Amino acid sequence: MSRLALRFGLALVCAILLSGCSDDTDIPPDCENPRVEPDAGNSFGPECRTPAGTVFYISVVMWEQDTSYLLQRCGEPCDTAEGVAYWPPYSHEEGSELSAEGLVEGRYYMWARSLETESLIKPVADSLEDGRLRIEFESGAVIETWFAVPVEQGEVLGVSE
Repeated sequence: MSRLALRFGLALVCAILLSGCSDDTDIPPDCENPRVEPDAGNSFGPECRTPAGTVFYISVVMWEQDTSYLLQRCGEPCDTAEGVAYWPPYSHEEGSELSAEGLVEGRYYMWARSLETESLIKPVADSLEDGRLRIEFESGAVIETWFAVPVEQGEVLGVSE
């Protein structure tokens, strides 16, 4: 083997090791539950990338006539987004369970929007219990949200129904 080939091989191995090249869809333990985004507090969901097949849930605890919910997937980098699901207020009622599947691996987030003004409705309070994040919004709407990540052997990581 030539010295050049050996150097190239070593450089390639080093680059892979230094890049943190791992399965980005492994869910770290501190990411198994959804949370309200800590900086601006506008969106909610997993804090990490999730694999294809992840199902995102919203349970409507208190319905509000102007509150719609959206599920989006971040672009690369996350300064753009792709709409995945949209639930306007007339598509659900108190007690409804909404769900959508993320068909590709990525970083997903949800947020609440006013149907009338098309502006963000901010969370005003949140609490986590048994893997479900309960959120109260400025509009008066209250939801519980969680997600289920598929893993090998048909198991589900996190909270399941």
